[in-house]
Amino acid sequence: MSIPIQELFSLNAEKLLLNRNIKYFREDGKDYAYLNRFVPVISFMELSDGMRRFLNDFDGEQTTNEIVVRHKLDSGIFDLLSFLRRNRILHQPEFVQKYPEINTLNITFYPTNSCNLRCIYCYASAGETTPKQLDFAHAKIWIDHLLGNLSPEIMSVEVLFHGGGEPTVSFTLLKKIWNEVKKQCAEKGLHCSLRSITNGNFNRDVLEWFAEEKAGLAFSIDGTKEFNDRMRPSLDGKSSFDRAFSNIGELTSRGLKCAVRATVGRYNRDNLIAFVDTCREAGITSINLDKLYPFGRSDTIETETLTDDEYKETFIRVWDYSLRKGIPILGFSTMSLRLGRPFFCNNYEENSFAVTPEGYLSPCPEVSMLDDPAADTFFGGRINSEGKVEFFRERIKDLRERTTENLKICGECFLEYVCRGGCVVKSYRKNGELMSVEPERCDYIRGVSATLWKKLLAEPALVPERLKPEHYHYSPDNHPELFADCLAYRPAR
Repeated sequence: MSIPIQELFSLNAEKLLLNRNIKYFREDGKDYAYLNRFVPVISFMELSDGMRRFLNDFDGEQTTNEIVVRHKLDSGIFDLLSFLRRNRILHQPEFVQKYPEINTLNITFYPTNSCNLRCIYCYASAGETTPKQLDFAHAKIWIDHLLGNLSPEIMSVEVLFHGGGEPTVSFTLLKKIWNEVKKQCAEKGLHCSLRSITNGNFNRDVLEWFAEEKAGLAFSIDGTKEFNDRMRPSLDGKSSFDRAFSNIGELTSRGLKCAVRATVGRYNRDNLIAFVDTCREAGITSINLDKLYPFGRSDTIETETLTDDEYKETFIRVWDYSLRKGIPILGFSTMSLRLGRPFFCNNYEENSFAVTPEGYLSPCPEVSMLDDPAADTFFGGRINSEGKVEFFRERIKDLRERTTENLKICGECFLEYVCRGGCVVKSYRKNGELMSVEPERCDYIRGVSATLWKKLLAEPALVPERLKPEHYHYSPDNHPELFADCLAYRPAR
Protein backbone atom coordinates (compact mmCIF):
# COMPACT_ATOMS: atom_id res chain seq x y z
CA MET A 1 0.00 0.00 0.00
CA SER A 2 1.45 3.34 -1.04
CA ILE A 3 -1.14 5.97 -0.08
CA PRO A 4 -0.33 8.25 2.87
CA ILE A 5 -1.73 7.13 6.22
CA GLN A 6 -3.77 10.33 6.60
CA GLU A 7 -5.48 9.70 3.24
CA LEU A 8 -6.10 6.10 4.27
CA PHE A 9 -7.94 7.18 7.41
CA SER A 10 -10.00 9.70 5.44
CA LEU A 11 -10.84 7.22 2.68
CA ASN A 12 -11.76 4.55 5.20
CA ALA A 13 -14.44 6.72 6.78
CA GLU A 14 -15.90 8.25 3.61
CA LYS A 15 -19.25 7.30 2.14
CA LEU A 16 -18.53 7.21 -1.56
CA LEU A 17 -20.83 6.86 -4.54
CA LEU A 18 -20.04 5.07 -7.79
CA ASN A 19 -20.29 7.58 -10.64
CA ARG A 20 -23.64 6.91 -12.33
CA ASN A 21 -22.32 8.12 -15.68
CA ILE A 22 -20.05 5.13 -16.11
CA LYS A 23 -20.86 3.17 -19.26
CA TYR A 24 -20.15 -0.56 -19.48
CA PHE A 25 -19.65 -2.76 -22.51
CA ARG A 26 -18.45 -6.26 -23.30
CA GLU A 27 -16.18 -7.27 -26.16
CA ASP A 28 -14.32 -10.49 -26.96
CA GLY A 29 -15.40 -12.01 -23.65
CA LYS A 30 -14.05 -9.15 -21.54
CA ASP A 31 -15.86 -6.42 -19.60
CA TYR A 32 -14.93 -2.75 -19.81
CA ALA A 33 -16.02 0.47 -18.13
CA TYR A 34 -15.69 3.97 -19.59
CA LEU A 35 -16.28 7.36 -17.96
CA ASN A 36 -16.33 10.56 -19.97
CA ARG A 37 -19.11 12.88 -18.85
CA PHE A 38 -18.90 16.10 -16.82
CA VAL A 39 -15.57 15.27 -15.15
CA PRO A 40 -12.29 16.79 -16.42
CA VAL A 41 -10.72 13.33 -16.68
CA ILE A 42 -11.36 10.34 -18.95
CA SER A 43 -11.19 6.86 -17.43
CA PHE A 44 -11.20 3.44 -19.04
CA MET A 45 -10.77 0.07 -17.41
CA GLU A 46 -11.04 -3.63 -17.96
CA LEU A 47 -12.67 -5.25 -14.94
CA SER A 48 -13.96 -8.58 -13.73
CA ASP A 49 -17.59 -9.24 -12.93
CA GLY A 50 -16.61 -9.50 -9.28
CA MET A 51 -15.00 -6.06 -9.36
CA ARG A 52 -18.09 -4.58 -10.96
CA ARG A 53 -20.27 -6.04 -8.16
CA PHE A 54 -17.83 -4.69 -5.57
CA LEU A 55 -17.95 -1.18 -7.03
CA ASN A 56 -21.74 -1.25 -7.23
CA ASP A 57 -21.78 -1.46 -3.41
CA PHE A 58 -20.57 2.14 -3.26
CA ASP A 59 -24.02 3.67 -2.88
CA GLY A 60 -23.15 6.75 -0.81
CA GLU A 61 -24.78 5.19 2.27
CA GLN A 62 -22.02 2.88 3.51
CA THR A 63 -18.50 3.79 4.54
CA THR A 64 -15.59 2.47 2.54
CA ASN A 65 -14.48 0.49 5.58
CA GLU A 66 -17.86 -1.24 5.85
CA ILE A 67 -17.74 -2.33 2.21
CA VAL A 68 -14.12 -3.48 2.39
CA VAL A 69 -14.73 -5.48 5.57
CA ARG A 70 -17.86 -7.14 4.16
CA HIS A 71 -15.89 -8.31 1.13
CA LYS A 72 -13.05 -9.49 3.39
CA LEU A 73 -10.43 -7.47 1.55
CA ASP A 74 -7.05 -6.40 2.87
CA SER A 75 -5.56 -2.92 2.85
CA GLY A 76 -4.16 -3.39 -0.66
CA ILE A 77 -7.54 -2.40 -2.08
CA PHE A 78 -7.10 1.16 -0.84
CA ASP A 79 -4.54 2.04 -3.52
CA LEU A 80 -7.16 1.15 -6.13
CA LEU A 81 -9.89 3.05 -4.28
CA SER A 82 -7.64 6.10 -4.03
CA PHE A 83 -7.11 5.95 -7.80
CA LEU A 84 -10.85 5.63 -8.42
CA ARG A 85 -11.71 8.54 -6.13
CA ARG A 86 -8.97 10.76 -7.57
CA ASN A 87 -10.38 10.21 -11.04
CA ARG A 88 -14.04 10.69 -10.01
CA ILE A 89 -15.10 7.09 -10.66
CA LEU A 90 -15.97 7.16 -6.98
CA HIS A 91 -17.02 10.47 -5.48
CA GLN A 92 -18.76 11.98 -2.50
CA PRO A 93 -22.57 12.03 -2.84
CA GLU A 94 -22.74 15.81 -2.63
CA PHE A 95 -20.40 16.24 -5.60
CA VAL A 96 -22.33 18.15 -8.28
CA GLN A 97 -21.68 16.87 -11.79
CA LYS A 98 -22.02 19.37 -14.60
CA TYR A 99 -20.18 20.47 -17.69
CA PRO A 100 -17.54 23.17 -17.15
CA GLU A 101 -18.79 26.68 -17.75
CA ILE A 102 -17.96 27.93 -21.24
CA ASN A 103 -16.40 31.39 -21.04
CA THR A 104 -15.54 31.85 -24.73
CA LEU A 105 -17.83 33.09 -27.47
CA ASN A 106 -17.04 31.29 -30.74
CA ILE A 107 -17.98 33.04 -33.98
CA THR A 108 -17.34 31.19 -37.24
CA PHE A 109 -17.53 32.93 -40.60
CA TYR A 110 -17.84 31.12 -43.93
CA PRO A 111 -16.67 34.14 -45.98
CA THR A 112 -17.16 32.76 -49.49
CA ASN A 113 -18.05 29.74 -51.60
CA SER A 114 -15.22 30.58 -54.04
CA CYS A 115 -12.00 28.59 -54.06
CA ASN A 116 -8.63 28.51 -55.82
CA LEU A 117 -8.54 24.68 -55.79
CA ARG A 118 -10.80 22.07 -57.36
CA CYS A 119 -10.61 19.18 -54.89
CA ILE A 120 -12.14 16.11 -56.51
CA TYR A 121 -14.29 15.37 -53.45
CA CYS A 122 -15.33 18.91 -52.34
CA TYR A 123 -18.53 18.67 -50.26
CA ALA A 124 -19.41 22.23 -51.30
CA SER A 125 -18.67 21.64 -55.00
CA ALA A 126 -16.73 24.91 -54.81
CA GLY A 127 -16.30 26.64 -58.17
CA GLU A 128 -19.38 25.07 -59.74
CA THR A 129 -21.91 27.55 -58.38
CA THR A 130 -22.37 31.30 -58.54
CA PRO A 131 -19.58 32.95 -56.49
CA LYS A 132 -20.87 34.56 -53.31
CA GLN A 133 -19.11 36.51 -50.59
CA LEU A 134 -20.38 37.60 -47.20
CA ASP A 135 -21.32 41.27 -47.15
CA PHE A 136 -19.26 43.02 -44.47
CA ALA A 137 -22.33 45.03 -43.48
CA HIS A 138 -24.08 41.76 -42.63
CA ALA A 139 -21.03 40.46 -40.81
CA LYS A 140 -20.94 43.62 -38.70
CA ILE A 141 -24.62 43.30 -37.80
CA TRP A 142 -23.94 39.80 -36.47
CA ILE A 143 -20.82 40.99 -34.62
CA ASP A 144 -22.72 43.92 -33.08
CA HIS A 145 -25.53 41.63 -31.97
CA LEU A 146 -23.41 38.79 -30.60
CA LEU A 147 -20.90 41.00 -28.76
CA GLY A 148 -23.68 43.30 -27.61
CA ASN A 149 -25.61 40.48 -25.95
CA LEU A 150 -22.87 38.53 -24.18
CA SER A 151 -23.53 36.20 -21.28
CA PRO A 152 -21.87 37.50 -18.11
CA GLU A 153 -19.47 34.54 -17.96
CA ILE A 154 -17.90 35.33 -21.36
CA MET A 155 -14.28 36.40 -20.98
CA SER A 156 -12.95 35.90 -24.52
CA VAL A 157 -13.99 35.73 -28.16
CA GLU A 158 -12.61 33.35 -30.77
CA VAL A 159 -13.08 33.97 -34.49
CA LEU A 160 -12.77 31.09 -36.94
CA PHE A 161 -12.72 31.47 -40.72
CA HIS A 162 -13.97 28.30 -42.40
CA GLY A 163 -14.94 27.07 -45.86
CA GLY A 164 -17.37 25.94 -48.18
CA GLY A 165 -14.77 27.75 -50.25
CA GLU A 166 -11.29 29.01 -49.35
CA PRO A 167 -11.45 31.82 -46.76
CA THR A 168 -8.26 33.56 -47.90
CA VAL A 169 -9.77 34.17 -51.34
CA SER A 170 -11.70 36.90 -49.49
CA PHE A 171 -8.66 38.27 -47.69
CA THR A 172 -9.84 41.90 -47.57
CA LEU A 173 -13.10 40.79 -45.95
CA LEU A 174 -11.24 38.63 -43.43
CA LYS A 175 -9.18 41.61 -42.28
CA LYS A 176 -12.23 43.85 -41.94
CA ILE A 177 -14.15 41.26 -39.90
CA TRP A 178 -11.19 40.56 -37.61
CA ASN A 179 -10.41 44.24 -37.09
CA GLU A 180 -14.03 44.90 -36.12
CA VAL A 181 -14.04 42.02 -33.61
CA LYS A 182 -10.71 43.19 -32.16
CA LYS A 183 -11.99 46.73 -31.80
CA GLN A 184 -15.17 45.72 -29.99
CA CYS A 185 -13.33 43.24 -27.77
CA ALA A 186 -10.85 45.94 -26.75
CA GLU A 187 -13.75 48.23 -25.84
CA LYS A 188 -15.25 45.50 -23.66
CA GLY A 189 -11.98 44.31 -22.11
CA LEU A 190 -12.25 40.88 -23.73
CA HIS A 191 -9.41 38.73 -25.00
CA CYS A 192 -9.80 37.68 -28.65
CA SER A 193 -8.06 35.09 -30.82
CA LEU A 194 -8.07 34.16 -34.48
CA ARG A 195 -8.14 30.77 -36.18
CA SER A 196 -8.59 29.73 -39.79
CA ILE A 197 -8.96 26.59 -41.84
CA THR A 198 -7.21 26.99 -45.17
CA ASN A 199 -5.85 25.07 -48.14
CA GLY A 200 -2.59 26.98 -47.65
CA ASN A 201 -2.49 28.38 -51.17
CA PHE A 202 -2.30 32.04 -50.20
CA ASN A 203 0.12 34.82 -51.03
CA ARG A 204 2.70 36.68 -48.97
CA ASP A 205 0.30 39.35 -47.74
CA VAL A 206 -1.95 36.70 -46.18
CA LEU A 207 1.02 34.92 -44.63
CA GLU A 208 2.31 38.11 -43.04
CA TRP A 209 -1.17 38.88 -41.68
CA PHE A 210 -1.58 35.43 -40.13
CA ALA A 211 1.87 35.74 -38.57
CA GLU A 212 1.18 39.23 -37.21
CA GLU A 213 -2.15 38.15 -35.69
CA LYS A 214 -0.65 34.91 -34.29
CA ALA A 215 -3.45 32.91 -35.88
CA GLY A 216 -4.02 29.24 -35.18
CA LEU A 217 -4.13 27.51 -38.55
CA ALA A 218 -5.33 24.15 -39.86
CA PHE A 219 -4.19 23.29 -43.38
CA SER A 220 -6.22 20.95 -45.59
CA ILE A 221 -3.63 18.67 -47.23
CA ASP A 222 -4.22 15.06 -48.23
CA GLY A 223 -0.78 13.48 -48.45
CA THR A 224 2.67 13.97 -49.87
CA LYS A 225 3.01 15.94 -53.10
CA GLU A 226 1.90 13.36 -55.69
CA PHE A 227 -1.11 12.21 -53.67
CA ASN A 228 -2.24 15.62 -52.48
CA ASP A 229 -2.01 17.22 -55.92
CA ARG A 230 -4.13 14.49 -57.45
CA MET A 231 -6.90 14.95 -54.88
CA ARG A 232 -6.50 18.73 -54.50
CA PRO A 233 -5.57 20.17 -57.92
CA SER A 234 -5.21 23.93 -58.25
CA LEU A 235 -6.89 26.14 -60.83
CA ASP A 236 -3.59 27.36 -62.27
CA GLY A 237 -2.05 23.92 -62.59
CA LYS A 238 0.67 24.54 -59.99
CA SER A 239 1.29 22.21 -57.08
CA SER A 240 -1.09 23.02 -54.22
CA PHE A 241 1.17 20.91 -51.97
CA ASP A 242 4.30 22.98 -52.67
CA ARG A 243 2.59 26.29 -51.91
CA ALA A 244 0.91 25.00 -48.75
CA PHE A 245 4.07 23.48 -47.28
CA SER A 246 6.12 26.52 -48.21
CA ASN A 247 3.71 28.65 -46.17
CA ILE A 248 3.69 26.13 -43.32
CA GLY A 249 7.48 26.18 -43.17
CA GLU A 250 7.55 29.97 -43.00
CA LEU A 251 4.84 30.17 -40.33
CA THR A 252 6.21 27.43 -38.06
CA SER A 253 9.66 29.06 -38.26
CA ARG A 254 8.00 32.14 -36.74
CA GLY A 255 6.53 30.12 -33.88
CA LEU A 256 2.96 29.69 -35.13
CA LYS A 257 1.21 26.40 -34.41
CA CYS A 258 0.01 24.73 -37.58
CA ALA A 259 -2.18 21.64 -37.80
CA VAL A 260 -3.19 19.56 -40.81
CA ARG A 261 -6.44 17.87 -41.74
CA ALA A 262 -6.60 15.19 -44.42
CA THR A 263 -9.49 13.48 -46.17
CA VAL A 264 -8.78 9.77 -46.56
CA GLY A 265 -9.84 7.78 -49.59
CA ARG A 266 -8.68 4.71 -51.47
CA TYR A 267 -6.02 6.61 -53.41
CA ASN A 268 -4.08 8.10 -50.48
CA ARG A 269 -4.65 5.55 -47.70
CA ASP A 270 -1.24 3.88 -48.15
CA ASN A 271 0.55 7.23 -48.36
CA LEU A 272 -0.44 8.39 -44.89
CA ILE A 273 2.55 6.96 -42.99
CA ALA A 274 4.90 8.87 -45.28
CA PHE A 275 2.68 11.91 -44.86
CA VAL A 276 2.98 11.72 -41.06
CA ASP A 277 6.77 11.82 -41.43
CA THR A 278 6.47 14.83 -43.75
CA CYS A 279 4.24 16.64 -41.25
CA ARG A 280 6.59 15.85 -38.37
CA GLU A 281 9.56 17.28 -40.25
CA ALA A 282 7.54 20.43 -40.97
CA GLY A 283 6.67 21.02 -37.30
CA ILE A 284 2.97 20.17 -37.60
CA THR A 285 1.34 19.91 -34.16
CA SER A 286 -1.55 17.55 -34.98
CA ILE A 287 -3.24 15.76 -37.87
CA ASN A 288 -7.00 15.45 -38.28
CA LEU A 289 -8.09 12.48 -40.39
CA ASP A 290 -11.60 12.16 -41.82
CA LYS A 291 -13.06 9.59 -44.15
CA LEU A 292 -14.09 10.68 -47.64
CA TYR A 293 -17.89 10.61 -47.89
CA PRO A 294 -19.78 10.71 -51.20
CA PHE A 295 -21.41 14.13 -51.02
CA GLY A 296 -21.06 17.20 -53.20
CA ARG A 297 -18.44 16.69 -55.92
CA SER A 298 -17.44 13.34 -54.40
CA ASP A 299 -20.77 11.88 -55.55
CA THR A 300 -18.99 11.23 -58.83
CA ILE A 301 -16.02 9.33 -57.34
CA GLU A 302 -17.58 6.62 -55.17
CA THR A 303 -14.76 4.25 -56.16
CA GLU A 304 -12.47 6.43 -54.01
CA THR A 305 -14.51 5.81 -50.85
CA LEU A 306 -13.25 3.23 -48.35
CA THR A 307 -15.52 0.79 -46.56
CA ASP A 308 -15.79 1.30 -42.80
CA ASP A 309 -13.62 -1.77 -42.18
CA GLU A 310 -10.97 -0.49 -44.61
CA TYR A 311 -10.97 2.93 -43.01
CA LYS A 312 -10.83 1.50 -39.50
CA GLU A 313 -7.74 -0.57 -40.37
CA THR A 314 -6.13 2.45 -42.02
CA PHE A 315 -6.95 4.83 -39.20
CA ILE A 316 -5.69 2.58 -36.40
CA ARG A 317 -2.45 1.88 -38.24
CA VAL A 318 -1.77 5.58 -38.86
CA TRP A 319 -2.91 6.63 -35.36
CA ASP A 320 -0.53 4.15 -33.73
CA TYR A 321 2.41 5.22 -35.89
CA SER A 322 1.75 8.93 -35.49
CA LEU A 323 1.32 8.73 -31.72
CA ARG A 324 4.71 7.03 -31.43
CA LYS A 325 6.16 9.88 -33.49
CA GLY A 326 4.70 12.45 -31.10
CA ILE A 327 1.94 13.82 -33.36
CA PRO A 328 -1.63 13.27 -32.13
CA ILE A 329 -4.22 12.16 -34.66
CA LEU A 330 -7.60 13.87 -34.25
CA GLY A 331 -10.99 13.60 -35.91
CA PHE A 332 -14.29 11.76 -35.55
CA SER A 333 -12.49 8.47 -34.89
CA THR A 334 -10.71 9.78 -31.75
CA MET A 335 -13.67 11.51 -30.12
CA SER A 336 -13.70 8.96 -27.28
CA LEU A 337 -10.16 10.07 -26.38
CA ARG A 338 -11.24 13.69 -25.90
CA LEU A 339 -13.47 15.20 -23.24
CA GLY A 340 -17.17 14.63 -23.78
CA ARG A 341 -19.56 17.52 -24.31
CA PRO A 342 -23.35 17.90 -24.38
CA PHE A 343 -23.66 17.88 -28.19
CA PHE A 344 -21.95 16.25 -31.16
CA CYS A 345 -21.14 19.46 -32.98
CA ASN A 346 -22.41 23.02 -33.07
CA ASN A 347 -26.18 22.69 -32.57
CA TYR A 348 -26.67 26.37 -31.73
CA GLU A 349 -25.39 26.11 -28.21
CA GLU A 350 -25.55 29.44 -26.45
CA ASN A 351 -21.97 30.56 -27.12
CA SER A 352 -21.26 29.32 -30.64
CA PHE A 353 -22.54 30.77 -33.93
CA ALA A 354 -21.59 30.48 -37.61
CA VAL A 355 -22.39 32.96 -40.39
CA THR A 356 -22.70 31.85 -44.02
CA PRO A 357 -21.65 33.74 -47.20
CA GLU A 358 -25.27 34.89 -47.58
CA GLY A 359 -25.48 36.19 -44.00
CA TYR A 360 -27.49 33.33 -42.52
CA LEU A 361 -26.72 31.30 -39.41
CA SER A 362 -25.81 27.65 -39.94
CA PRO A 363 -24.46 25.06 -37.50
CA CYS A 364 -22.35 23.31 -40.14
CA PRO A 365 -20.11 24.18 -43.11
CA GLU A 366 -21.75 21.32 -45.00
CA VAL A 367 -24.96 23.38 -45.05
CA SER A 368 -23.72 26.84 -45.96
CA MET A 369 -25.77 27.98 -48.96
CA LEU A 370 -29.43 28.99 -49.14
CA ASP A 371 -30.14 26.82 -52.21
CA ASP A 372 -29.22 23.66 -50.27
CA PRO A 373 -32.51 21.82 -49.53
CA ALA A 374 -31.22 21.17 -46.00
CA ALA A 375 -31.05 24.92 -45.33
CA ASP A 376 -34.76 24.96 -44.48
CA THR A 377 -33.98 22.67 -41.56
CA PHE A 378 -30.56 23.85 -40.42
CA PHE A 379 -30.39 27.61 -40.99
CA GLY A 380 -31.13 29.25 -37.65
CA GLY A 381 -31.16 32.96 -38.37
CA ARG A 382 -30.73 35.78 -40.89
CA ILE A 383 -30.52 39.54 -41.36
CA ASN A 384 -34.08 40.63 -42.18
CA SER A 385 -35.23 43.35 -44.59
CA GLU A 386 -34.92 45.93 -41.81
CA GLY A 387 -31.25 45.07 -41.30
CA LYS A 388 -31.85 43.40 -37.94
CA VAL A 389 -30.97 39.96 -36.61
CA GLU A 390 -33.81 37.47 -36.79
CA PHE A 391 -33.53 33.99 -35.23
CA PHE A 392 -35.55 30.99 -36.44
CA ARG A 393 -36.42 29.85 -32.93
CA GLU A 394 -38.35 26.70 -33.82
CA ARG A 395 -35.52 25.35 -35.97
CA ILE A 396 -32.99 26.08 -33.24
CA LYS A 397 -35.25 24.40 -30.68
CA ASP A 398 -35.56 21.30 -32.87
CA LEU A 399 -31.78 21.04 -33.27
CA ARG A 400 -31.10 21.57 -29.58
CA GLU A 401 -33.49 18.74 -28.78
CA ARG A 402 -31.36 16.27 -30.70
CA THR A 403 -29.66 14.92 -27.61
CA THR A 404 -28.94 11.34 -26.60
CA GLU A 405 -31.57 11.71 -23.90
CA ASN A 406 -34.05 11.98 -26.79
CA LEU A 407 -32.29 9.48 -29.06
CA LYS A 408 -33.28 6.26 -27.31
CA ILE A 409 -31.04 4.15 -29.53
CA CYS A 410 -28.02 5.84 -27.91
CA GLY A 411 -28.95 4.97 -24.32
CA GLU A 412 -27.16 1.61 -24.15
CA CYS A 413 -24.05 2.70 -26.05
CA PHE A 414 -20.87 3.28 -24.06
CA LEU A 415 -20.22 6.37 -26.22
CA GLU A 416 -23.58 7.95 -25.41
CA TYR A 417 -22.04 11.03 -23.80
CA VAL A 418 -19.31 11.41 -26.43
CA CYS A 419 -20.68 10.59 -29.87
CA ARG A 420 -24.04 12.18 -29.02
CA GLY A 421 -25.81 10.59 -31.96
CA GLY A 422 -23.13 11.50 -34.49
CA CYS A 423 -23.30 14.06 -37.27
CA VAL A 424 -26.86 15.34 -37.54
CA VAL A 425 -26.32 16.69 -41.06
CA LYS A 426 -25.08 13.36 -42.44
CA SER A 427 -27.88 11.39 -40.79
CA TYR A 428 -30.47 13.94 -41.92
CA ARG A 429 -29.30 13.81 -45.52
CA LYS A 430 -29.52 10.04 -45.44
CA ASN A 431 -32.73 9.54 -43.46
CA GLY A 432 -34.61 12.83 -43.81
CA GLU A 433 -35.09 13.13 -40.03
CA LEU A 434 -33.30 15.08 -37.31
CA MET A 435 -33.99 12.43 -34.68
CA SER A 436 -32.14 9.70 -36.51
CA VAL A 437 -28.68 8.17 -36.52
CA GLU A 438 -26.63 6.18 -39.01
CA PRO A 439 -26.28 2.62 -37.65
CA GLU A 440 -23.21 2.01 -39.83
CA ARG A 441 -21.41 4.99 -38.32
CA CYS A 442 -22.46 3.82 -34.87
CA ASP A 443 -20.89 0.41 -35.48
CA TYR A 444 -17.75 2.03 -36.81
CA ILE A 445 -17.18 4.50 -33.97
CA ARG A 446 -17.87 1.87 -31.30
CA GLY A 447 -15.40 -0.52 -32.90
CA VAL A 448 -12.59 1.96 -33.47
CA SER A 449 -13.02 3.57 -30.02
CA ALA A 450 -12.81 0.23 -28.20
CA THR A 451 -9.70 -0.69 -30.19
CA LEU A 452 -7.93 2.60 -29.44
CA TRP A 453 -8.64 2.37 -25.72
CA LYS A 454 -7.53 -1.26 -25.48
CA LYS A 455 -4.28 -0.30 -27.19
CA LEU A 456 -3.70 2.51 -24.69
CA LEU A 457 -4.56 0.24 -21.77
CA ALA A 458 -2.04 -2.33 -23.01
CA GLU A 459 0.60 0.36 -23.54
CA PRO A 460 -0.10 3.34 -21.23
CA ALA A 461 3.22 4.97 -22.12
CA LEU A 462 1.63 5.98 -25.44
CA VAL A 463 -0.39 8.64 -23.61
CA PRO A 464 1.63 11.88 -23.67
CA GLU A 465 2.96 13.01 -20.30
CA ARG A 466 1.35 16.45 -20.69
CA LEU A 467 -2.04 14.73 -20.25
CA LYS A 468 -0.99 13.47 -16.79
CA PRO A 469 -1.87 9.81 -17.37
CA GLU A 470 -2.37 7.41 -14.48
CA HIS A 471 -2.33 3.64 -14.82
CA TYR A 472 -3.24 1.21 -12.06
CA HIS A 473 -3.43 -2.59 -12.22
CA TYR A 474 -5.17 -4.50 -9.41
CA SER A 475 -5.05 -8.31 -9.40
CA PRO A 476 -4.58 -9.72 -5.87
CA ASP A 477 -3.55 -13.37 -5.51
CA ASN A 478 -5.93 -13.90 -2.61
CA HIS A 479 -8.96 -12.56 -4.49
CA PRO A 480 -8.68 -13.73 -8.10
CA GLU A 481 -12.32 -12.77 -8.68
CA LEU A 482 -11.38 -9.09 -8.27
CA PHE A 483 -9.49 -7.64 -11.20
CA ALA A 484 -9.16 -4.11 -12.58
CA ASP A 485 -6.77 -2.58 -15.11
CA CYS A 486 -7.36 1.18 -15.15
CA LEU A 487 -6.14 4.13 -17.21
CA ALA A 488 -7.07 7.78 -16.72
CA TYR A 489 -5.81 11.08 -18.09
CA ARG A 490 -6.77 14.75 -18.32
CA PRO A 491 -7.02 15.92 -21.91
CA ALA A 492 -6.88 19.57 -22.84
CA ARG A 493 -10.15 21.07 -24.09
